[in-house]
Amino acid sequence: MKKISIGKMGGCWDLFHVGHLNCIRNAKDYCDYLIVDVTPDRLVYVQKNKYPVIGEKDRLEIVRAIRYVDEANISDESRDIGAFEKYGFNVLFVSEEHKCKEYYKELEREMMLRGVEVVYLPYTANISSTILREKLSK
Repeated sequence: MKKISIGKMGGCWDLFHVGHLNCIRNAKDYCDYLIVDVTPDRLVYVQKNKYPVIGEKDRLEIVRAIRYVDEANISDESRDIGAFEKYGFNVLFVSEEHKCKEYYKELEREMMLRGVEVVYLPYTANISSTILREKLSK
């Protein structure tokens, strides 16, 4: 497998679980240096109409502690052109669950113009923060 120098991914990473770990580990297999952004609480609310259970600073510390992560930040620019301009990565990692969404199709086109490959990583079945929230509320 060809190594790519800088990889980038972003996410909420709330109620961190093995699906999150699998995604980060798979991304690290593709690159020498992996940057992982944590979506801030206020933006999670805008995107999902709910606040994360774990606050952004704690989610950041969890992500920073993962051995596959070379750099972690709280950022609004997790999956957009601003992140490319800030970090200069050459591969952007996205969970395959988003592949058919129009936003990501447009993002792929924008990234391709900048020479950035968008790699969709496998989704771990039967686990998600939403599933965990539901189990905890019972």
